[in-house]
Amino acid sequence: MYQIDQVKTGLTGLVGWRQGTVNGNPVISAPNLATSSGMYFQDFSSMVTVNNIYDCQEDADITDTEFNTLLTNLVNSSIVKVLNAVYSSDDFIENKVLYPHEKDWINTIANDTSFVGFEIECPSRKDLIWTINKIFTSFDTAADTVKILLFSSNKNSPLQSQDITTEANTDTETSLDWDLSKFDNAGGKFYVGYLRSGLTAKAIDRDYESANVAACFNTLQIRPIIVSGWDAETLFNVNNVENVSETFGLNFDITTWKDYTNVIVKNKNKFTNAIGYQVAADVLSLILNATRSNRIQRLKEGHVLFELEGVINEALPRSIGIVQKLNAEIKELRDNFVKISPISRGTIR
Repeated sequence: MYQIDQVKTGLTGLVGWRQGTVNGNPVISAPNLATSSGMYFQDFSSMVTVNNIYDCQEDADITDTEFNTLLTNLVNSSIVKVLNAVYSSDDFIENKVLYPHEKDWINTIANDTSFVGFEIECPSRKDLIWTINKIFTSFDTAADTVKILLFSSNKNSPLQSQDITTEANTDTETSLDWDLSKFDNAGGKFYVGYLRSGLTAKAIDRDYESANVAACFNTLQIRPIIVSGWDAETLFNVNNVENVSETFGLNFDITTWKDYTNVIVKNKNKFTNAIGYQVAADVLSLILNATRSNRIQRLKEGHVLFELEGVINEALPRSIGIVQKLNAEIKELRDNFVKISPISRGTIR
């Protein structure tokens, strides 16, 4: 998995377009001309030219601005294709429900003035994504509103919040999709829970057989906590956090993924050739499928296919095509950058 917005920002301008010199060529914008690697897309195939793309695209009256948008979209699409090919698997680590065992609905926890919930401690790593997919809430009374708050120990105001309407003696499932990795926690902890002051509904106590036995996550530590005497929607003094055994009617579905975003951005030059060959392959496909009647159609299909696929016939001199070069680059990137590094096993305290 990778965070597409950050990756696109990091890889934009890695390879650029060289301005065509043929009269009537569209004027390429500065962002499309930019190349931090010193490489241009025209360097990856003699058929990849601005003029060929211009003649193959569908709009005969396209403006320079529209054409530059087309080039930007083409490159962005090719970048995504490369990344999807490199990181097509091996990114899922684990998905667990914190309390997987059934509970009864007999005992409740009395409300007072306090913040209750869970402390989540993630390792200081930039190559993992932790997502709270869902929260399950269990209360004894219907139609009360419980506001779930997510805090970082490094920020006073909540990172996220979600109002949940309680159901009597029923697990209420609410989708959150809170990605903890999006918040720069600077080595701190997360706190997710609610304020009990003013609530009518009381949380169900998990005291039935194995109901309070928690799953062990390999990538994080999560434990129930209470901050007594706290009733404000701001971060409390973390020195007042107490570990407890009650779970306060909360349960979580959490997924951990391998996050390659930082690896990609920090090693962006390694992706130069793969992106160049992917753009070349996409442009050659554009030429093959051109529908406009123009000089491009006079290019023999065999010439384009030769450039794209190469020659593997033993009776002819061997030629390596763009697709083969692209596949070799993808394989090298996978060999170098698709690795699940060791993960320290967390424990529940």
